[in-house]
Amino acid sequence: MILPDNVDKEKIDAKVENGVLSIDIPKLSEEEVKKAQRQIDVK
Repeated sequence: MILPDNVDKEKIDAKVENGVLSIDIPKLSEEEVKKAQRQIDVK
């Protein structure tokens, strides 16, 4: 499954209850997305 960049991949949770699969995919806040981005200097 391909997930967007603004998903907190460490906090994904799934459970099965009465034969129904529920998946919780939390999004990162805009501030957290900016922190996750890196800048690479090209020389």
